[in-house]
Amino acid sequence: MNYQQNIQKLERIYNYKPEPQNNRPTRRSWLKKIWRSLVTALSHNAEMRVWKTEDKTGRSLWKLYDPITGETFDFNSENEVRTWIEESYNRPLVGERCFRPFCS
Repeated sequence: MNYQQNIQKLERIYNYKPEPQNNRPTRRSWLKKIWRSLVTALSHNAEMRVWKTEDKTGRSLWKLYDPITGETFDFNSENEVRTWIEESYNRPLVGERCFRPFCS
Protein backbone atom coordinates (compact mmCIF):
# COMPACT_ATOMS: atom_id res chain seq x y z
CA MET A 1 0.00 0.00 0.00
CA ASN A 2 1.38 3.39 -0.90
CA TYR A 3 1.16 6.64 0.98
CA GLN A 4 -1.90 7.96 -0.87
CA GLN A 5 -3.84 4.71 -0.31
CA ASN A 6 -3.05 4.86 3.41
CA ILE A 7 -4.35 8.42 3.57
CA GLN A 8 -7.59 7.44 1.82
CA LYS A 9 -8.07 4.46 4.09
CA LEU A 10 -7.54 6.58 7.20
CA GLU A 11 -9.99 9.20 5.90
CA ARG A 12 -12.64 6.52 5.36
CA ILE A 13 -12.09 5.22 8.89
CA TYR A 14 -12.20 8.74 10.33
CA ASN A 15 -15.39 9.69 8.47
CA TYR A 16 -17.14 6.37 9.12
CA LYS A 17 -20.56 6.78 10.71
CA PRO A 18 -22.32 3.59 11.71
CA GLU A 19 -25.92 3.28 10.72
CA PRO A 20 -28.35 3.66 13.60
CA GLN A 21 -29.47 0.36 15.01
CA ASN A 22 -32.72 -0.55 16.61
CA ASN A 23 -31.79 -1.00 20.30
CA ARG A 24 -35.16 -2.41 21.22
CA PRO A 25 -34.64 -5.72 23.03
CA THR A 26 -36.17 -8.81 21.54
CA ARG A 27 -38.42 -11.10 23.53
CA ARG A 28 -35.70 -13.76 23.56
CA SER A 29 -33.01 -11.40 24.88
CA TRP A 30 -35.44 -10.10 27.49
CA LEU A 31 -36.27 -13.62 28.70
CA LYS A 32 -32.59 -14.57 28.70
CA LYS A 33 -31.79 -11.52 30.86
CA ILE A 34 -34.57 -12.38 33.33
CA TRP A 35 -33.42 -16.01 33.50
CA ARG A 36 -29.81 -14.97 34.22
CA SER A 37 -30.97 -12.59 36.94
CA LEU A 38 -33.10 -15.28 38.55
CA VAL A 39 -30.30 -17.86 38.48
CA THR A 40 -27.83 -15.34 39.89
CA ALA A 41 -30.18 -14.31 42.68
CA LEU A 42 -30.96 -17.88 43.68
CA SER A 43 -27.39 -19.13 43.53
CA HIS A 44 -25.90 -16.27 45.51
CA ASN A 45 -28.37 -16.68 48.34
CA ALA A 46 -27.34 -20.31 48.83
CA GLU A 47 -23.62 -19.64 49.15
CA MET A 48 -21.75 -19.04 52.36
CA ARG A 49 -20.16 -15.63 52.54
CA VAL A 50 -16.82 -15.05 54.24
CA TRP A 51 -15.13 -11.71 54.76
CA LYS A 52 -12.30 -10.24 56.81
CA THR A 53 -12.82 -7.17 58.96
CA GLU A 54 -11.31 -5.52 62.03
CA ASP A 55 -12.72 -5.06 65.49
CA LYS A 56 -12.54 -1.77 67.42
CA THR A 57 -8.99 -2.49 68.57
CA GLY A 58 -7.74 -3.14 65.02
CA ARG A 59 -7.47 -6.90 65.44
CA SER A 60 -8.32 -9.00 62.36
CA LEU A 61 -11.65 -10.75 62.56
CA TRP A 62 -13.19 -13.23 60.11
CA LYS A 63 -16.95 -13.35 59.61
CA LEU A 64 -19.00 -16.08 57.97
CA TYR A 65 -22.67 -15.93 56.97
CA ASP A 66 -24.47 -19.28 56.66
CA PRO A 67 -27.57 -18.82 54.48
CA ILE A 68 -29.00 -22.20 55.55
CA THR A 69 -29.29 -21.21 59.20
CA GLY A 70 -29.31 -17.44 58.65
CA GLU A 71 -26.56 -17.04 61.25
CA THR A 72 -23.36 -15.00 61.16
CA PHE A 73 -20.29 -16.36 62.96
CA ASP A 74 -17.09 -14.64 64.10
CA PHE A 75 -13.68 -16.32 63.94
CA ASN A 76 -10.19 -15.27 65.01
CA SER A 77 -8.33 -16.91 62.11
CA GLU A 78 -8.72 -18.14 58.56
CA ASN A 79 -7.99 -21.70 59.76
CA GLU A 80 -10.98 -21.56 62.13
CA VAL A 81 -13.18 -20.53 59.19
CA ARG A 82 -11.87 -23.39 57.04
CA THR A 83 -12.44 -25.90 59.84
CA TRP A 84 -16.01 -24.69 60.39
CA ILE A 85 -16.78 -24.93 56.65
CA GLU A 86 -15.33 -28.45 56.39
CA GLU A 87 -17.31 -29.60 59.43
CA SER A 88 -20.50 -28.00 58.09
CA TYR A 89 -20.50 -30.41 55.16
CA ASN A 90 -20.78 -33.32 57.61
CA ARG A 91 -23.57 -31.75 59.69
CA PRO A 92 -27.16 -32.73 58.87
CA LEU A 93 -29.39 -29.87 57.82
CA VAL A 94 -31.74 -28.53 60.48
CA GLY A 95 -35.09 -30.28 60.08
CA GLU A 96 -33.68 -32.57 57.41
CA ARG A 97 -35.93 -35.52 56.72
CA CYS A 98 -34.57 -38.94 56.16
CA PHE A 99 -36.23 -41.10 53.54
CA ARG A 100 -33.80 -44.01 53.72
CA PRO A 101 -34.99 -47.11 55.63
CA PHE A 102 -32.21 -47.04 58.22
CA CYS A 103 -31.33 -43.45 59.05
CA SER A 104 -29.14 -42.67 61.99
